[in-house]
Amino acid sequence: MKTILFILISCLGFFAQAQTDYTGDYSGKLNAMGSELPLVFHITQKSGDYKATMDSPNQGAFDIPVAVNFLKNDSLSLKIAAAQISYNGNFIQKDSISGTFIQAGKEIPLNLKKGNVKGPERPQNPEKPYPYDETEVTFKNKNAGIQLAGTFTRPKKAENIPAVILVTGSGPQDRNSALMGHKPFLVLADYLTRNGVAVLRYDERGVGESEGKFKGATTYDFAEDAAAGLDFLSQQEGVDKNKLGIIGHSEGGAVAQVLAVRNPKLDFAIMLAGPGIPGDEILLQQKRMIDEKSGVSEKEITKGTALNRGAFDLVKKTPLNELKEKLETYFRENGMTEETKISQMTTSLNNPWMKEFLSFDPGQFLKNTNLPMLALLGYKDVQVPAESNAKALENFPNVKVKIFTGLNHLFQKANTGLPNEYATIKQTISPDVLNTIKEFIKNQN
Repeated sequence: MKTILFILISCLGFFAQAQTDYTGDYSGKLNAMGSELPLVFHITQKSGDYKATMDSPNQGAFDIPVAVNFLKNDSLSLKIAAAQISYNGNFIQKDSISGTFIQAGKEIPLNLKKGNVKGPERPQNPEKPYPYDETEVTFKNKNAGIQLAGTFTRPKKAENIPAVILVTGSGPQDRNSALMGHKPFLVLADYLTRNGVAVLRYDERGVGESEGKFKGATTYDFAEDAAAGLDFLSQQEGVDKNKLGIIGHSEGGAVAQVLAVRNPKLDFAIMLAGPGIPGDEILLQQKRMIDEKSGVSEKEITKGTALNRGAFDLVKKTPLNELKEKLETYFRENGMTEETKISQMTTSLNNPWMKEFLSFDPGQFLKNTNLPMLALLGYKDVQVPAESNAKALENFPNVKVKIFTGLNHLFQKANTGLPNEYATIKQTISPDVLNTIKEFIKNQN
């Protein structure tokens, strides 16, 4: 699963000039606890509305959405409510902003300067103009009463072509599955569309331009959203309604398993680093592998595994309305004394998504479908370990499994496979993986 980094965010203020172009890149350094944290802000405008994203290169975080809450005269306020972050800034010159960054009540001065900022090198990102049609679209999840927004790409002069929907992994993600400067779904959609496949990718509920609330949603809710996307695909001109597929990354692979059983419109599925073993086992193995590669002692790993296993068992069997108190008691009884850590651990486990994911068993879905499925795994993946998940997936004759040597969770050529490498690797997704996906789709009858 992808780790979503909720970190420092900031913003911009503007001169009160009607014709001023406020769009562009703004950078500054946040001085916190004796160290400097470079931040970069990207301001864009669409249909008269300003939008913003932030990069924190030193933390490997890019394209973090920023909510524009207030714009008046020469000032602007941006916020990330979930992280208790806000910033109030004013232009002191045309290209200079003076402001105050606030997180959880703590105020830190932050000045920004406008100018071109070189982003991380991502050679696979496509550049416009594209040799295919690209359309911004919306579709409705009627059961949830929300409208989802995405991008639909289709080869020119399309006729009876296959079509796929892309489903992101865990955590709130946009249509490009943007992470640490990479846009894997943009690269994948571009590659497939150039090779004769129509592709729908979309912002998850509560993210980007999609309606709804991400917090509190579960894998099954995300499956409903994807099903609505399949309905949209089935109605598009030039699309072969008998060649509709889903490509899900990480938790998106679990969504694919759910729809393989529940949605008759689906004709094939591709799981990229998708689960083969139950959710609680994935998280336990993930923690062990990351700790081992990070140099944690075996004694500490064993202790942490036992603590987590007990907590996971408690989450699975306890109603949500009773869970907070029982988790806090469990952690205290097992030697945890720091109240802040107890609160953090309890909060991370006490939510509907975690309860459903820990109990999610891929085998319960895969045994009930004969849908053609392709499961691709990276040997150096420390988030969805390849060997254990491949072994489980190979028990189902309709699932073709392939492990790629040297690739990580994002299917980049990696050294250790640890998440802290993702941002430093130029490659977004291995060409071998792209080709394997294309060939599987092309071979569907």
